[in-house]
Amino acid sequence: MLFERQRLLLTFLDTIGEPVGHTDFQKLLFLYTRECETAPTYEFVPYKFGGFSFTSYADKRKLIAEGLLEEDDQNWKLTDAGRTAARKQAVEPLRVAGFCRRHFGLRGNELIIEQYRRHPYYATRSEILEKLRLEPEALARIAAARPKRQPAALSKVKQKYLDAFLKTDLHFFLGTMKQFHGYSPNPWVIIGMLPLPHPPAGEQLEML
Repeated sequence: MLFERQRLLLTFLDTIGEPVGHTDFQKLLFLYTRECETAPTYEFVPYKFGGFSFTSYADKRKLIAEGLLEEDDQNWKLTDAGRTAARKQAVEPLRVAGFCRRHFGLRGNELIIEQYRRHPYYATRSEILEKLRLEPEALARIAAARPKRQPAALSKVKQKYLDAFLKTDLHFFLGTMKQFHGYSPNPWVIIGMLPLPHPPAGEQLEML
């Protein structure tokens, strides 16, 4: 069973009608969630090429496992089963179609620049700013959006999350605290975390 956000990805790809590169797809999904949704389906963080959603990548792995997306390191591409599923359970098809019409043909650097101009905060960690032809005003807005310098320890933890955890599945250990059981509707708290590497395609990790 798929979540609605995962079905949205299928609808999005079916409406675009072609394989979409990783970077282009992230930028289009970002702009859609900001332009067309009151409560964004996906959260994004500033990353190497602009706004990036780790949840969307986790959902991509799920859709590949379900046989709905091709296993492709460079592109997002529907399988025949994925295209059928997209059309059976489309999510906001008219809204998605309108967005795709407005952004038809906008790809590559032009698409990245569009995001950087309109949402400068998400360009604050970009590694390609110097390669883009951004006007001085846009570069100034990006510089102004950069957070103040963080303590070294916090910066290292954040970088570990952004870089290492992208390649793992996170498993959280939950526990309860006795004093909360009498009145809390949800007494569970996270007491630990175990990052597991992704197993090779078609294999499963052994349980400890």
